[in-house]
Amino acid sequence: MVSTETNQIKKTVDSYIDGVTNRSIDRFLESWHPEARMSSIREGKLSIVPRSFWEEWCKKPSEDVVISSEIKSIDIAGTVAMAKVEVVRESSDVIRTLTDYLTLLRVSSNRWEIINKSFHAEAVSK
Repeated sequence: MVSTETNQIKKTVDSYIDGVTNRSIDRFLESWHPEARMSSIREGKLSIVPRSFWEEWCKKPSEDVVISSEIKSIDIAGTVAMAKVEVVRESSDVIRTLTDYLTLLRVSSNRWEIINKSFHAEAVSK
């Protein structure tokens, strides 16, 4: 049986996935804590960007199409959780697989928010 906590986390992560898929800032804001950050390694250096990145990203048109998205796992310990998400995006020249590790905190009795996203992107030319 899936726990209430797991369902609440899935709801938050689904908002995030919908935001990524449809470039919907409203869906992002439903899932991301105002102080949330995103981090990755770019050109060998740590890159950390604030939640406001998504506001600009959502405004930009893109030829990329999300061809699949899936919650791979959820791990919960009290008021903290980790969700692993895989999103596959396709453009005219590349297929990009993004593996996201989302850290979530339970901010109220029935609400979880993403406080950090760390990710790895892998691209394969067509």
